[in-house]
Order: sequence, then structure tokens, then C-alpha cells
Amino acid sequence: MDNPIFGLQGKNKLLKDYRDKYVILYPQNASNFSGKIVDIDEFNYIVLNPYQGVSYDKEKGAIRLLIDEPARVRLGDVIAIEPVTRENLENFCEFKNNQDRIDLEIKLKSLSSPKSN
Repeated sequence: MDNPIFGLQGKNKLLKDYRDKYVILYPQNASNFSGKIVDIDEFNYIVLNPYQGVSYDKEKGAIRLLIDEPARVRLGDVIAIEPVTRENLENFCEFKNNQDRIDLEIKLKSLSSPKSN
């Protein structure tokens, strides 16, 4: 029977299997992070590039997309890893952007409609 893997060394060893793959990282007590794992740096941070983030467009407002820049996630905080594809992440961004647009339209419509007493 193999010995269980614990601590940062265990996580580092496990993450080598996910290098150059798209994942969702679930940290303890924080929002999740997603993108492609490209490295684990000397300070025990997972480096994602690209990563799923939010950008601001003057006309569209906040939009979710894959950003081609490195982002760091502290390895010690990660409690779960979910493998995904780039297409999964792009589709999720598109879904959330559409949902945000619909929610905004509903809100604007309710603000512009006359209130009845």
C-alpha cells in the first residue's frame, strides 16, 4: 500500500500531473481560481497562464474571459483540483457574461417602469 501524500510536498507532487492542463483550483476559505497550470514557483505558488478573470469594457462593463497573463495561487490554500478544458472555461465565461447581461436588462427595465402604489 502506498503511503498517503500530505503537506506542500505532496501537493507539489500531485500538481505535476496537472502541469500544462486546465484546472479549477478550490482554495480553503476563498473563491475558486481557474486556468492552465504552467509552473509552481519557489515560493509555493501555483502559476496559471492563462487564467479566468474579469476585465472591464467601457460599453459592456465587467466581462469574464481568459486573460493571457500569469496569476499566482498559494499552493498551501488549495484543497481540491478539478480538471477541465479550455473550452469549458470559455463556455463558462460566455454563459456568465450572457447571464450578467440578462440580469442587467431586467434591472434596468424594472428601474424604468413606473411604480404602482
